Amino acid sequence: MNRNTCTNLAYYLCQRFYCQPAGRELICLLGMASQKTNHSALVDWIESIDPKTEVPDILWWEHKLKRQLESNGYLY
Repeated sequence: MNRNTCTNLAYYLCQRFYCQPAGRELICLLGMASQKTNHSALVDWIESIDPKTEVPDILWWEHKLKRQLESNGYLY
């Protein structure tokens, strides 16, 4: 996925999960402690995932993020 698409997807996921791009609540939940904002943590998280068997769409990314957050104790 190119960087521009990744950035746009990260903004969409921030809006979808009701968090501010400049906020910090997702940093620990995504395991991206080196990042400073929700948006940068989401961009790194998206780039770290390599879907091997399917081409992900927006719903796929939403479900993946929801599972990630729930596995770390965040109930959406």
